[in-house]
Amino acid sequence: SMQQGQSPWPQLLQTLAQLYLRGVKVDWSGFDRDYPRSRLQLPTYPFQRQQYWFKTATLNPQSSTSSDQTVNTRQTPPLFSQGEKAVPTTKISPPCKKINLEPSPYPPVPASIFKRDNVESIQNWIVDWLVEKLNLEATAIDASKSLVDYGLDSLGAMELAQELENWLGHSLNPTLFWDFPTIESFARHLPSELNLPASVEKKTINNDTPSFNDNLLHGNPSEPLPPPRGIIARIVIWLFGVISRFIWHIEVSGIEHVPKSGPFILTPNHESHFDSLWISSYLPPSLRYSFCCLAKQEHFERLTTRLFASLVGGIPVNRQGDALPALRTAAKALSAQQSLLIHPEGTRTRTGKLLPFHRGPAKLAIATGAPLIPVRIIGAYDIFPPHRKLPSFFDWKRLQRRPLQIIFGKPILPPKDEEGWALETRLTEQLRSAVESLNN
Repeated sequence: SMQQGQSPWPQLLQTLAQLYLRGVKVDWSGFDRDYPRSRLQLPTYPFQRQQYWFKTATLNPQSSTSSDQTVNTRQTPPLFSQGEKAVPTTKISPPCKKINLEPSPYPPVPASIFKRDNVESIQNWIVDWLVEKLNLEATAIDASKSLVDYGLDSLGAMELAQELENWLGHSLNPTLFWDFPTIESFARHLPSELNLPASVEKKTINNDTPSFNDNLLHGNPSEPLPPPRGIIARIVIWLFGVISRFIWHIEVSGIEHVPKSGPFILTPNHESHFDSLWISSYLPPSLRYSFCCLAKQEHFERLTTRLFASLVGGIPVNRQGDALPALRTAAKALSAQQSLLIHPEGTRTRTGKLLPFHRGPAKLAIATGAPLIPVRIIGAYDIFPPHRKLPSFFDWKRLQRRPLQIIFGKPILPPKDEEGWALETRLTEQLRSAVESLNN
């Protein structure tokens, strides 16, 4: 019911939410009919490293319900503002029919599989791996906490899955670590996922097992190397550079830091869709039409973006799953003395500020010995930010062409005869600081 002197919208939305939680079908398209909407692209990586799953309420085992009634045991997020009385959701709702929840995409785990030596063996292996890779104390690792809390990112999950594959002798999907984010839940699910025997022999990390870098260099890439650009692509790139110089006020500096031949890794920040094309337009002709660029796999699913990716020698990367095939292709390109372009942020900035860097460029540099070339792009966000469908061709407020700066920094050489997670992290931090300092 509406209350006098108060806006009807909070009460209406709260009532609608309560009805939806009790199984009432809501015509959301009709509800939103009179309001403008716009699509928003969400990144595939987590916004924060903190979990917000709803905890399940504890029920009295002596209580019982009829077959046509359902107890809602999930705690829902607060729907009421401070001072208002909330309706408890953990109660029987007689008027409602039983709600059919979607089944889990994973098969149920048999009770017989939960043998102490089996689950404990897998847990101990993962703990040992974290201790070795992240320099943690074993006593500081809680099996009930998410692996993300210990600093494991998508690349780390891929590396963990690869080495666990070698230990178990079974292939693993790295996305399992996102479906079962804690050591305990993953270890309990894994036997049923792989149909392991009732007991797994306890093992320790085998130093003779091929490392992730060995698999990176000697594994078979699933994608062939992008060919050098043809005559049509070269004309398009040349025209793009000419038109860009005419429309925008472009300044390029530090080009002398770029080697005359590969292999090396260009690591620019990512502000717009045009970043890689702008950089290629100012590379020497011997490099302009032969370098490769890592691009998200979605770009190769549409004709227009696939053609755009082909102009910069795109290598598709599965950002939501196994990125190892793309890294193998990139390592093969570097081994063939080709240059490579990677945006360490992994996606375009939504605010114009520099995002955290991923460890992919550092890992490739350490594995192949290729130097990292920091590159800073300034002004691309004002020209073509992610929320715009078309670029801005003129600054009407200042009545001038929009400026664009491309600054190449001094090469960063990876240490020889040294590898590991700590080195990758240190090199990634050094690279980000170098890119951030190129702001003048």
